[in-house]
Amino acid sequence: MPEPTLVPLADVDTARVSNLLSRAGEKRGGDVVDEAELARLSGRRSRKGWTAAVAEQEGSVVGYAAVVERDDAVGGDVVSLDGADVLPVLLAWQREQAGDRELITWLRFSTEDELAAAEAAGFTIRRRLGVVGRGLATVDVADPPDDLRIRAVTNEDLDGVLAVLLDAYDGTDDGGWTRDELERRRAYPWYRDRDLLVASTPDGRIAGIHWTKQRTTHRGETYNLAIAPWAQGKGLGRALLTAGMAHLADIGLDEIILWVDRSNHRALKLYDSVGFETLWDDVALT
Repeated sequence: MPEPTLVPLADVDTARVSNLLSRAGEKRGGDVVDEAELARLSGRRSRKGWTAAVAEQEGSVVGYAAVVERDDAVGGDVVSLDGADVLPVLLAWQREQAGDRELITWLRFSTEDELAAAEAAGFTIRRRLGVVGRGLATVDVADPPDDLRIRAVTNEDLDGVLAVLLDAYDGTDDGGWTRDELERRRAYPWYRDRDLLVASTPDGRIAGIHWTKQRTTHRGETYNLAIAPWAQGKGLGRALLTAGMAHLADIGLDEIILWVDRSNHRALKLYDSVGFETLWDDVALT
């Protein structure tokens, strides 16, 4: 079989590629590229600093890669649709696009063969996210601390939500939240205020959030679970987690999934304690 050929996205049918990636995600049970990448493909998000290409083999698209310039580094997504053999070609293209800048690219639903191919191409794992899930047939909802109430977000809560996100992710790869970024995500087609739960004090101070998401007709997601530093250690994480699970069950969903950093042992212990099990891993390569 001939080697795959890299073709700039501008020279292929973007809608076809977008549909292909969406179908691949449906088949595997989750997105093969992140939501921002799908938004760029569909034109719903800025394409500034963005370049993408597909790998073609005998007339079929067998892979996809994209890079986005981010200050002094380059982020990306890489998808091999036809086994590990295609991956080195896609990674080499991303490395070339990055030049002397650091490249951090995400490989979702990673297999051992793909990770071995990435290692042979000179890449290492920078970050590993476990995707865990469980059914929602029965949910034991934990009570929040006495001074806190869990409810759906209102517009008056948004500054407090942003403060929680900034504090919770300060100094991490998920940091850098802004009001514009928060509003951009609230503008996604799937967003509903009812699905963003907050824990608030009587005077309206936001202690934590559980941002849930309806992914499909039967599956929900913990999009973001964050607790303000001053409210940690009181059982609020379990209360918000189980409240969100109950909410997803109430709107008719059968299961929930979420992403958790494998280095976050405290979070892993919480999810394990309420019955979550590993489904797959997404890895960031550099």
